[in-house]
Amino acid sequence: EIGRAARRQDIQGRAVTAFAPSDIRYMSTLYRLSELRQFQIRELLRKVTETLRRKNSRFITVSPDEFSYLFPGDDDSLQNKVKNGLLLLGSDLEARYGFSALRMLATDSQESINYVNVPEQAEKKFLHKYADYVEYQPDETRLDLLKRNAEVFRSIIDPVTSSGFNGIFLVATNPVDIMTRITCVLSGFNPRRVLGSGTTLDSARLRYLIGDYLKVDPRNVHAYVMGEHGDSEFVPWSQALVSTKSILELCRESGGRIEEARLGQIEEEVRTAAYKIIEAKKATYYGIGMALTRITKAILGDEHSVLTVSAMLRGDFGQRDVFVGVPCIINQNGIQKVLPLSLTDEELKKLEDSCNTLRSSFEGIF
Repeated sequence: EIGRAARRQDIQGRAVTAFAPSDIRYMSTLYRLSELRQFQIRELLRKVTETLRRKNSRFITVSPDEFSYLFPGDDDSLQNKVKNGLLLLGSDLEARYGFSALRMLATDSQESINYVNVPEQAEKKFLHKYADYVEYQPDETRLDLLKRNAEVFRSIIDPVTSSGFNGIFLVATNPVDIMTRITCVLSGFNPRRVLGSGTTLDSARLRYLIGDYLKVDPRNVHAYVMGEHGDSEFVPWSQALVSTKSILELCRESGGRIEEARLGQIEEEVRTAAYKIIEAKKATYYGIGMALTRITKAILGDEHSVLTVSAMLRGDFGQRDVFVGVPCIINQNGIQKVLPLSLTDEELKKLEDSCNTLRSSFEGIF
């Protein structure tokens, strides 16, 4: 303020500063303000207000990562700037209205509190008790895991929902389509807020293999794996494109250089990839980890991305009351919608068979 006054030609005089103990909090506020820009403060307030209205609650939990687009830098810098911005807003609103319009109750890490922190000793007890449930046997299919994993899920979901959790369930446990349906039933959540990893990883593998075969960047390959994440999954080749060109048309126009038989081999490689990985190293970790990261980014970033997650069908493709891998638009609310596709009769039959497999496997659980 002194600097602004000194630059004005119409003001003359001497500036005197005298600090009292109460001035320290104003100095602290000014220090926080010096790190931030006005547009960042406005965006912070807009985001907090929007979240309050959407959740219709006086208490919300925000993660610094939600503001990473606003404050570039490392994680520590991001946390400090978000914290300082919220504190500054709280101080300003209190000064304006005479009461705490915005009060921040921060966790130690400034992260969302919607997670479970398991102490090391408790983790050992859990693994000792449930070792048979979490180990995957090389010769068992994903459906063989169903009964063993369902018992574990019963003991986890009830405490989570009882805590007041009102977020989104993202399931990766195999058989993922059935475990996602179990999660939806046990939680009582809207099916659009319960999704599984589905065939997201399978679709990524498919695009990579197609790109390698056609010598095209996989990012320009638009193709999906649909159905059960497992033995009955399939590729709807009628919907597979390179840029805007149908891959089946490329086959017909290639003069034999691109063979449909090879596309069938690629589909089989994608379907059996997990079994080969488990046979080699006993489990799959990194691929599914990357797939979950991608889905989580789409949710937290409100991206409206198209991903083949496990979603409940409610009349889509002529199917109902089954969770299965289909292309969906994913945003901050979970599944915005199932993307309609013009499948051939043969592809619709494959999807129906896959859904029937999942329905029969689900029978008798509850």
